[in-house]
Amino acid sequence: MGWQGRLLSMAGRTQLVQSVFQRTRKIVTIRWAQVCAPKLEDFISHQSWQVPPFFCQAFPLLARQISDLALPLIDESDMLIWEPSTSDDLTFSVGYDFLRHHNTVKDWAYFWKSYCRKPFSSQLFNLWLAVGMFTFMALWKARNKLSLFAPGHYKGVLDARLLASLGVAPKGGKAPRIQHVLWQPPFFPWIKVNTDGLAKGNPGPAACRGVFRDASGGFLGSFCHSLGWKTSFYSELYAVILAIEIAHDKGWVYLWLESDSVSVVACFSSRSFSPPWNLRVRWNNCLSIIRQMNFRYSHIFREGNMVADKMANLGLSNASFTWYDNPPTELHGFLQADYLGIPNYRFS
Repeated sequence: MGWQGRLLSMAGRTQLVQSVFQRTRKIVTIRWAQVCAPKLEDFISHQSWQVPPFFCQAFPLLARQISDLALPLIDESDMLIWEPSTSDDLTFSVGYDFLRHHNTVKDWAYFWKSYCRKPFSSQLFNLWLAVGMFTFMALWKARNKLSLFAPGHYKGVLDARLLASLGVAPKGGKAPRIQHVLWQPPFFPWIKVNTDGLAKGNPGPAACRGVFRDASGGFLGSFCHSLGWKTSFYSELYAVILAIEIAHDKGWVYLWLESDSVSVVACFSSRSFSPPWNLRVRWNNCLSIIRQMNFRYSHIFREGNMVADKMANLGLSNASFTWYDNPPTELHGFLQADYLGIPNYRFS
């Protein structure tokens, strides 16, 4: 209120405020939820997204991401999720990991530089430095004691030479067990798809891929897809989901899925498995799809899954989903070996 308002009496001030409200528009209070909290079902019609045009113009990238989301084949209720969690629940451990990853991890070099920068006098600094060096030396001796005198065996010529140079007698290990691993084609009219996932770092840059072949071992097609920063289990599961969706779109009703991931193969028989929240809808859709087809699954060692495994670099190099009607050059030798029944060897 300006100086003119201060000259008015209390009754005059009340009259001034009332006159101001009478000249303004009528103020109506409504619930916040009615305006800013629409339900997801308001954006879905006939099993497809119906994003309002004004929303697409204001947020084009977000609208494109929403349109790419898979919709459930069976109606489900809306739910709230905690995005950093794979299970959509906010727990103490998830919150701790979320905060811990936002703190920069310092290496030993940075720690030692910070340790030596203490603003002490020269005499106290020398004592401080001696304490630090003594602590590091004690840790180093404890580490050497565990590594040199712990039971075990060496592996490789370099390890044996290093142990001998330190005065420790190298102990040889047991001979490895050699297994023949052979890829088997399906029976007619089945189609077999071999899937694989990759995450360099777990989590790290991830990709998935898969190869479809018929009863004669003939190449029917393959796919690869870059997934960004994910875990190895996420990429393995995503490859399985993509393989089932592709087979369903192409009308292949006799599908044999084979993966080198024991965890992913066990998901089909588990009743308590809960997929990552951002794959939950697509996983449930895949379970509904395989009930309508002749479907089987099996595990194969990585040595027998080399065709899918060798497409890793293709998946990481491609920014989006890629389908190959003809086999890439990198797969010719491995496809020929599987076709001729040449085994690979597994050492364990």
